[in-house]
Amino acid sequence: MMINHQGITLRFSEEVSGRALEMLRLHGAVILRDFVPDVSEADAEFEALMRAAHASGAPQLDLHHDKNLADGLAMTKSGDHLKIKNPGANLRADAPELAGIFARPIVRSLSEGYLGADASVAQHLVLTRDTGPIDSIVAFHFDEVRSLKFFLYLTEPGEDGGPFQFIRGTSEASRKVREMEWNRVDDYGKIVNRVIEQRSDGWLYTFYGATAPVLQLDTVSCVAPKGSLVVFDTDLLHRGGPLAEGRQRRVARAASYAGHFA
Repeated sequence: MMINHQGITLRFSEEVSGRALEMLRLHGAVILRDFVPDVSEADAEFEALMRAAHASGAPQLDLHHDKNLADGLAMTKSGDHLKIKNPGANLRADAPELAGIFARPIVRSLSEGYLGADASVAQHLVLTRDTGPIDSIVAFHFDEVRSLKFFLYLTEPGEDGGPFQFIRGTSEASRKVREMEWNRVDDYGKIVNRVIEQRSDGWLYTFYGATAPVLQLDTVSCVAPKGSLVVFDTDLLHRGGPLAEGRQRRVARAASYAGHFA
């Protein structure tokens, strides 16, 4: 079962910042339609950055087995991604459109309003390119380090184009579990965060109040036109949804953190 996303969708203007922040606080997510009405320039920059990264022979990490917080190019099970720290400075010359998108005032106002006035805003930018078929681009999970993410669709997702999906009402439980995991292992790579597939129904019922099939009844699929921005709290259980054969999903996403996080 998928729940309609219309209750968290706003048509973008700088004037909707207050309403968007209210939705974030209430639901943990908000969709801003028409954040970038024409993505052609941003998409061209995306492709140019990817080509340059591949041509440079940058180290590549197989994310079947590992993941990290470092800069650079990495292969994933369904494609590739490129992580760029401090995009405002590092992309200004080569990708001014992408740099400018995540430097807009609403990105700062939502970050500071949700995470606190000392938030580290848009600390890095990740470009992801995935090609189907795949049942889900990433399994349901919470992030190892909590952030507020800004997820820009450069392609039309549709229900079978890898839409961003989240499970309503899971952020509070995930926050407690994440803190418990860090206390248990104190190791980013050993955090158990894909709880739907890694934990039993009894464990899920204890911490989330429902078994996996019941939890997933509250899945929201964020199907919106390309150029839409999905803003969400990464303590929500979330994933990249199904991607059909022959479909490609391209996304640019930035992350803000509470306090100082480099």
